[in-house]
Amino acid sequence: MFSKISSTNADTFAPNDNVTREQFVKMLVVAFGLVDQGATSDFDDVNKDEWYYQYISSAHKYGLVNGIDSDNFGVGRDISRQEMVTLAHRTATYAGVILAEVSEPAIFDDAQEIAQYAMDSVTAMQQASIIQGVGDNKFAPHSTATRAMAAKVIYELLQLR
Repeated sequence: MFSKISSTNADTFAPNDNVTREQFVKMLVVAFGLVDQGATSDFDDVNKDEWYYQYISSAHKYGLVNGIDSDNFGVGRDISRQEMVTLAHRTATYAGVILAEVSEPAIFDDAQEIAQYAMDSVTAMQQASIIQGVGDNKFAPHSTATRAMAAKVIYELLQLR
């Protein structure tokens, strides 16, 4: 699986580096075999000539991603933990991955900060032991996801296929 996650250069994975929205989408669609060469996108900030175009277009075609607004995907923006979990959960659901409830539901102290659109995904992924909090009983929904977090989430989901 880790061969599907590109390094930052030939020798470095950089696990503590932040992940952008387009990088995470690439990781997901490649890992789950969802790249569609014929997919198109009409987001204003998704340039047809850029490396990420096919990945975002594929994810959009399958209903895995929405934009940060009706016109823009959010290219170049670091992905938040709640965005990462939501996209991963949508992808897993699309791919037919069954998430068993193996953990009791966590009641994070910052649960009120989790966006409504992300709540079901955070709950399902937490109960399936795919994700946990960041310590001090916090989920940190607005914190940026790292490459290590992204790799772990995708790896754990792929183990359930």
